Amino acid sequence: MANYLCVNGKNRIEYVVQKSKFIVTCFYVRDIEDANNKIFEIRKEFSDANHNCYAYIIKGELNYMKYSDDGEPQSTAGLPILEVIKNKNLVNTLIVVTRYFGGIKLGVGGLVRAYTESAQKALEEASVVCNELSCVYKIIMDFTCYSKIQKIFYNENINVLEINYGEYVVLNIAIKEDYLNIFLNSINEASLGKASYEFIKKDYYIFSV
Repeated sequence: MANYLCVNGKNRIEYVVQKSKFIVTCFYVRDIEDANNKIFEIRKEFSDANHNCYAYIIKGELNYMKYSDDGEPQSTAGLPILEVIKNKNLVNTLIVVTRYFGGIKLGVGGLVRAYTESAQKALEEASVVCNELSCVYKIIMDFTCYSKIQKIFYNENINVLEINYGEYVVLNIAIKEDYLNIFLNSINEASLGKASYEFIKKDYYIFSV
């Protein structure tokens, strides 16, 4: 599977159109179950809202897409939200737009614009990251060695997952697959062969874009 873009974590904005308040919540979601659980959470949190419309895309061999107008006129809410996600090339991303009606009807065109703009504004504020196929390694070295070469572990091609300090410094790190050979050579040269490393697994990990 190829690398993919998604939102990182959760963020929320508010957007007002003709006295209607739109509360937009963006989530990273792992799978369909996670997406449905988060939709339930929003519906519970804003149970007094007029509408909780949503859309999400889950990555797979064929991406799974779902949306809901939640009582708004057909294709005026969920589908526009979905199009915003698609246009940003995001997957594993859920956007829920909660609407509190302000007393002024927006009409079909106005609703489409409002839901589109609210989703766009939310993604402008969100942190977008890249999940990249990475190699996870355990690196072990003594403190003297670590203090001399620690800068190697902090660059855009490496995600430090965990550091433990004991008799030795032990790091679990994710390395972008296409950077692996460069990294291992750098470790060997900088530590004069004193650092040891062990391959753990391959998986997808988040890197900034």
